[in-house]
Amino acid sequence: MYENQINRNKLFKNQTINVLVENLTDDKTQTFGRSEYMTSVVFNGNKEHIGKIVPVKINKFNRTTLFGEIVEDLDKKVA
Repeated sequence: MYENQINRNKLFKNQTINVLVENLTDDKTQTFGRSEYMTSVVFNGNKEHIGKIVPVKINKFNRTTLFGEIVEDLDKKVA
């Protein structure tokens, strides 16, 4: 089972997935949410993201959790 979990999470590496943000991590330095497949995702969000669905690019993983960064809105204009 361990190998199957690793292989499944490996498929998400370098992919951008939608994550429903649930809460901050215990140390309040990152945000925790779940993918549409109910996989735990930890990333660089903040409390304003809680309750929202955000795009997260996955850059690391382990057996039970995906780790990534929120994808910034590429359509935003810079003054």
